[in-house]
Amino acid sequence: MDLKAYLDHAGKEVSQHTELYQEIELQVLKALNCEKAVLDKSIEYYMSVRNLDIIALMNLLGEKLK
Repeated sequence: MDLKAYLDHAGKEVSQHTELYQEIELQVLKALNCEKAVLDKSIEYYMSVRNLDIIALMNLLGEKLK
């Protein structure tokens, strides 16, 4: 298999998954009547205080999307 073709394909897959994640995130935020900025600030805060639960949640969400 051509390495360049493989890397191109893998990059497209990651991009599609990222777009899907962002779309789902926006739908959930809309359903909760929450702005993305509020979510981002919350995540930033909990990560800054080294809250392991939020770090685990973010990792789990990424894994579930794969």
